[in-house]
Amino acid sequence: MVRVALTIVWVALTLTYPLIVYVGLQRWPPHVLSGTLLGLLATLTTLRWLLTRGADSQSDETSQGRKLPLWPLLTMGLLALGAILRQGMFVKAVPVMVSGGLLTMFALSLRSEQSMVERFARRQDPDLTPDKVRYCRRVTIVWCGFFVFNITTTLVLAAVAPLSWWSLYTGLVAYVLIGTLFTVEYVVRKAKFRDYGRWWHDRALAAVFPPRDNEPKSE
Repeated sequence: MVRVALTIVWVALTLTYPLIVYVGLQRWPPHVLSGTLLGLLATLTTLRWLLTRGADSQSDETSQGRKLPLWPLLTMGLLALGAILRQGMFVKAVPVMVSGGLLTMFALSLRSEQSMVERFARRQDPDLTPDKVRYCRRVTIVWCGFFVFNITTTLVLAAVAPLSWWSLYTGLVAYVLIGTLFTVEYVVRKAKFRDYGRWWHDRALAAVFPPRDNEPKSE
């Protein structure tokens, strides 16, 4: 129950972070906001680490949970710099850590047997064809490109743009771009493989891109 609550708080903080920064930097000095966010993030990270370590101790399956995760530590480092140097730039650079972590995971998966997108795809279809495996790898590369773009845009806006521009991009535009990329990829995938389910959007796409005669419909 505690772990679920922490996850909800973590997700809520991630989604509302641009709004928190936008309001906070207009009301408080950068070092006050940085210190407050640093304390909150340190508390959440420590609690999650303790819960994970406790679960690992009970199961005795792995000791990875006993190590503090890297990306929250780097984020706390940024916030600490913001508090010490009294610069709002460091607070606005925090979303880069999220995209940076995702970029690292997706990019490193390209060096392994299964790309990140393939791992997700195999949860629904364990028996992917070689063509689908290659497609998943290409989609993984596309996501890597998006994360690079998102990191670059966020840093530029944090450095030279008004706070309102940064907040608008990180709090709205970035999510719209992610949703658009998901949607476009889904349509391209259905048009390429003609592999449809029973959802209404699949039925709508099947009307536009009819299943091939030699390929059975998915259940």
